[in-house]
Parts: sequence; C-alpha cells; structure tokens
Amino acid sequence: GAAPVGLAVSPDGKYLYSTSEVERGGSQECAAEGGNGPRHAPGALRVIDIAKAAGDASGAVVRNVAAGCNAVRVALSAGGARAFVTDRGENALLVFDTARLVSNSGDPLVTKVKTGSAPVGVLVAAGHVLVTNSDRFGGGTHQTVQLFDEKTLVPQGAGIIAGGFPRELSLMPDGKHVRITNFATQTVETVDLASLQ
Repeated sequence: GAAPVGLAVSPDGKYLYSTSEVERGGSQECAAEGGNGPRHAPGALRVIDIAKAAGDASGAVVRNVAAGCNAVRVALSAGGARAFVTDRGENALLVFDTARLVSNSGDPLVTKVKTGSAPVGVLVAAGHVLVTNSDRFGGGTHQTVQLFDEKTLVPQGAGIIAGGFPRELSLMPDGKHVRITNFATQTVETVDLASLQ
C-alpha cells in the first residue's frame, strides 16, 4: 500500500503487522484530511509471515484488511490478542482480533472507538491504551495523549497534556515511564505510568 508507516511484531516473533495510509487501487471513499485535496482510498492493515518474507516475499502476506481512512500506527496488547490501529482520517482507534487476522477467518474488526483530532501514536502499557491526538491539520500547540482502559476501551480522565503534534510514544526500558515526542514544538516529555492509576 501507499505510505506504510506503523509496524508491530507479534510476541512469538512470527508475524509483522504493518499499516499503510492509503491502499492502492481502492475505492475513493475517504475525504482528504483537513478538508483540502482529492478523495482517496482507505488505509489498510497487513499481517505478514516473517519467515515467509525472508524467503519469498511475494507469498508472505497472510491477510490484508481495510483500516479506516489513513491507518497510521499499530500496537499490540501484551499477549498479542489485539491489534490497535490509529485511524487518523476518521479520528478513531480501531481494534482488531489478531487470531482472526492470522487465521484469515471472519471479520477481525472488534470495535471502533472515537478519539480526539487526528490520532497518530498508539501504545499499550500498564492496562491502558495511550493515543496521541495530534491535531496535525489544526495547527495547535497543545494537544493531548488520550487514555483508554485496555479491556473496556472506556476513556480515562482528560488525558495527558502534550506539546504540538504529539507523534510517537515509547515505553522506557524501566517499564515505568513513557516518552512522548512532540513534533511541532520540538520537545520530548516523560510520563510516570504510576501517575495514570
């Protein structure tokens, strides 16, 4: 697909989950972000067999599913049962059942949850799903990192104040802190996960 961005590896190391913002050759059903420009095809989530990709890349894609308008990042739950994809064009978090994706059976989309404006980064940590509401096309300088309960996907509080265009989230090696990169304001912030409880 066009604009492949997000990557996540299954806990057993067998599968690579990859997002692409726009699926080539798809129907033109998505509105351009920010309201300007031409319509485009939906994004996609691919599941790739890593061992097959090493030998014959042409047969490595296990499944390719639609993933909203501009699928950006993907993160897996701790056990790998769920794949969380930020859908920037529809201000949503998509949740997929990875067993259905890998077995290529049934509809793998579990639910679609509304987020703030133009979500990009996503991380699963300490029982939460953290999503950066980037407001990429709004030009703001103070956005948020939204918190969802990992099991219920219910929003938790008002979220974390971030700088302009919070883009990436990463869990620090100590497992107790998360780093957030703010692209527009050129800052990095650190959040203590214990403070989210």
